[in-house]
Amino acid sequence: MKKVFNSKKIVKRIVATFLLSAIILASPGCDRFSKALAADKKEYVSEVVLSYGKSEKSAKKWLSDNGYKAVEGDINDGTDGGAYHTTNVVLMGYKTTTDENKAIRNMAVMGMSGGYEVTDMNSIIKQYKNNYQDRIDDFIALSQEYKKNYKIGIKSKAKGKMRCVNTLKAHDMLNKFIEDDSKKGMGDFLLMDFSDKNNREKLLNVLIQSSQDTQAILENIMLMGAGDSSETWLNNIMELNKNETYFSRLKRQKKTAKLAREYISNKYGDELKYVTADLKEFRDRVEDYEELTDKMVKESGKKVSEITNDDIDKFFKINDKVINEMDEEAPKDGEKLLESLDKGLDQVNAVNEESKYMETASIIVYLGANKYADKTLLEYFMQDPEDDPNLLYEFGAIFEAMTSVQAENYGENINLFTAIKYAISGDDELWSKTSKKDVNAIDDVSKDMDKISVYDGVNREMFEGGVALTQAGQTSDKLPFNSTKPSMTKSLIVIGACTVTTLLATTVVVANSIFLRRYLNSIATNILPPMNKKLFDFCLFVRSQTTDRISKLLYGKTVSTVVNEQTDLFLKKSITSEQYKSFLVKYHRITYGITIAIGVAIVVISLAFSIKEIFNIVNDSKKYYSGDYSVDIPRFMVDLNYNENDEVYFNYYEAARCNRNAPSMDGEKKDNAGLKDFGDINGDTGKQWVALYTTKDKSAGKPILAGSLEVVRGNYVFDEKYKAISSFNEPATSFNFTSMVYCYADDNEGTYVRYKTDDGSVDNLQNNKNATSVGSIFNNTGKTILIVSTIAGILLGFAGARLTTRKKKEE
Repeated sequence: MKKVFNSKKIVKRIVATFLLSAIILASPGCDRFSKALAADKKEYVSEVVLSYGKSEKSAKKWLSDNGYKAVEGDINDGTDGGAYHTTNVVLMGYKTTTDENKAIRNMAVMGMSGGYEVTDMNSIIKQYKNNYQDRIDDFIALSQEYKKNYKIGIKSKAKGKMRCVNTLKAHDMLNKFIEDDSKKGMGDFLLMDFSDKNNREKLLNVLIQSSQDTQAILENIMLMGAGDSSETWLNNIMELNKNETYFSRLKRQKKTAKLAREYISNKYGDELKYVTADLKEFRDRVEDYEELTDKMVKESGKKVSEITNDDIDKFFKINDKVINEMDEEAPKDGEKLLESLDKGLDQVNAVNEESKYMETASIIVYLGANKYADKTLLEYFMQDPEDDPNLLYEFGAIFEAMTSVQAENYGENINLFTAIKYAISGDDELWSKTSKKDVNAIDDVSKDMDKISVYDGVNREMFEGGVALTQAGQTSDKLPFNSTKPSMTKSLIVIGACTVTTLLATTVVVANSIFLRRYLNSIATNILPPMNKKLFDFCLFVRSQTTDRISKLLYGKTVSTVVNEQTDLFLKKSITSEQYKSFLVKYHRITYGITIAIGVAIVVISLAFSIKEIFNIVNDSKKYYSGDYSVDIPRFMVDLNYNENDEVYFNYYEAARCNRNAPSMDGEKKDNAGLKDFGDINGDTGKQWVALYTTKDKSAGKPILAGSLEVVRGNYVFDEKYKAISSFNEPATSFNFTSMVYCYADDNEGTYVRYKTDDGSVDNLQNNKNATSVGSIFNNTGKTILIVSTIAGILLGFAGARLTTRKKKEE
């Protein structure tokens, strides 16, 4: 492959790209540059708030006055405030950013009554400390390799030799991260002896308190200098066997291809699962390079070997004046450089594309000039494993040639293209031919880079106070909450029974005082005489029907004697109507008094029961409709997760704010002091608070696109184009903002908030896909990973200068 380019051009363009990147990072306040980027960038949601109001107009006004854009639609519409509150209008508002590192990536809600445990981070750390042991061991193993190579590099540098240059540059880059407690740069921090228990605890603290993204960046930087710089893994792969491939040698040793495959699969199975996709990416990049070269040849009408710097400039439409100024200006003079960027972002992207082109050229030259068995390294990496079932196992040679640390981090933190780039840029033989002036040039363009806290992006206040840990079943610190409306059936039955009893008691009293008195004479006159006569006749009847024999058997006397005696006795004891009347009057007075006393007692008791039940109804309704806000809203919510390797990690969420305490609010609720200014999606008029939480952790999802937030009413149907805000307790489902669990009504039969996320990275300087890891849960496009990529690009640029010079001589 005869593609020869001016070696100084490679160095100049890659250094120029890095210099521009340095200016971007060192001059975040450059409005002109920000506007140029924004013209081609997507906007993301950077902050979310809730605005309460008595009307949508007043809620929108507060948002507008405070710099927020309103999401159309009252998320509290269709509910009522219950018997004690007027429902507030609640609008969501948001601010935007074009920096996806500042973008919100997930939103979730948590209700007061469950699904979290109030604790502190120290307790969480203690509880899950064991889950971090494998993680910290891997990190220490990587740091030990970094430490070993750094010592070699320092000693070599003192002797005027070029050894482990990548590691020395990694040390400088790591020192851009400051560990706040020790005030050390991480380059020096990671040189500590981690066999010491105290130092291990300090590293554990960094891993727990820093973001997953930062940790991946630190690993990437250390990996840039991993391995033996005198014998890189590319050197090692060429030395595995001069005549046969690694797989062929194993097949001969193991007797069969099957046993060879089993051996490689057992040893490198986890690493090999990334290889097929990485090889495709490598082939695509080489093919893109070939395509660009063919177009360049066609446009210039020249042969490949005749292409000049001017031809490359014209092809990428780069202004040479801009390149010269980029090469000459220091980062601190960024404003002067920005004045020359008349073509804005197009010019910046053109420089970036050409640098990637040159970077690929350097890799192609190196791989094409070195052999592995019967193929060049370039031909080896251009193979497609799908062409031969044994071919995938051929690439076990990659991991056999790497150190254990490099192999274990493959796929998790580096991909094939990056691993090749690191190996070439760290080749001692190539560096030995590089002048000190060129080496110092790298230091010059990077020394003014801003430093950043290793805890950047994480609010460390959560480690100083209380937090809430989301985990199913951990609800011990919550107050019990009855989410259903209190039943009145029992109380109404009791009140009804008491009313009936009262009526009956009153009826008896009235009957005694009116009915019996009125008919007293009639009873004495008309009832008693007939009753006496009937009794006498009955006695005579008994006499006529009873034999003396039976009478004698029963009484020992004849019937006539018994009847006469009993009749005489009855007649002697019988009373007159007047006597009976007198008796009834006396009886009536006694029973009337007793009846009145009992009736009054029954009425009093019934009324007492009724009043009690009425009080219960009022009290239960008051509790139900006033809500229970006695539990504070936690400021931080820590969501516990596990990655694909079953390693524990946390996503840190913070509660969205609201305007509860704004002067325009009338402070209707008086029992919400603990809510501070953290928002309740029902505007403090529900059964309990339901807080909205947001996170910017990259492992929590992709950036949320500004303008995509949308309020949806009715029965929500999942749409694969959207994501919906969910509950921490049920992350797989969409959360109903007007759920009857939290509200007093749901007239809309559901209110949901959905949004779209960015499906791909923005194509600009800060999103070089070859700088990021593949297959990792930490898919970084952060600004500091850019430093890793561009520094490696510069190193590769100098290596490329040596390579192309050597290639020219060979030709």
